[in-house]
Amino acid sequence: MLRSALLSLTIISGSGAMAQGLQPVNDQPFLELIGGIEGPDGYDDIVLGATSQPPKPVTELTVREVLAYQRQLQLEGSDSTAVGRFQFIRKTLNWLAEVHEIDLDRKFDRRTQEYLARALMNNCDFYEVGANEHRVGNCLARAWAALPVITGDKAGRSYYGGVGTNRARTTRDEVLAVLSQRFDEIEENRPIRVAMTGPLPAIRSPGSEAFAESIPLTPAH
Repeated sequence: MLRSALLSLTIISGSGAMAQGLQPVNDQPFLELIGGIEGPDGYDDIVLGATSQPPKPVTELTVREVLAYQRQLQLEGSDSTAVGRFQFIRKTLNWLAEVHEIDLDRKFDRRTQEYLARALMNNCDFYEVGANEHRVGNCLARAWAALPVITGDKAGRSYYGGVGTNRARTTRDEVLAVLSQRFDEIEENRPIRVAMTGPLPAIRSPGSEAFAESIPLTPAH
């Protein structure tokens, strides 16, 4: 179940979070893994074989404009509507926008895309301390076609294998290794992004990059 309150993002230091009794969760390795295999060209990545290109880079489009572009791809008969570093298809993007009441006039930029990716991760209990890694991995494989199913009849293969060009682009061992890092001890003041369990998760921006500022769940006015 998606927990709306859990997905309100704010900046906080790792040491400050520990002082509040929250469990630090290092989600950056997974974001880098899935982003690298799904959208290797970055946040403006468009699915290979798209029947047309957007009017400008997708990070310069609003969520509304991205959905319109994806609808155009559907009408043109494109095999996929996936866009961005995490390759959101239109059905998923539209669902996320509705569930979280995302302002459709918000730019589909880096921080919006990472927020939406975290929403999918949260839906798979990525941020739950007691969640079984195999179960989390199997759920994530249903969210991203490039991930392999961890257990069961489809183990090692894409859950959507056989549909278009979908195939697993990494291994079960690599996914499990990344998932196992979620709750590793985080050094005090270490400049990494973390997400927190508790009433409010938090993202710590690496270096001087300040793209992880608050993203409200309700539309901006």
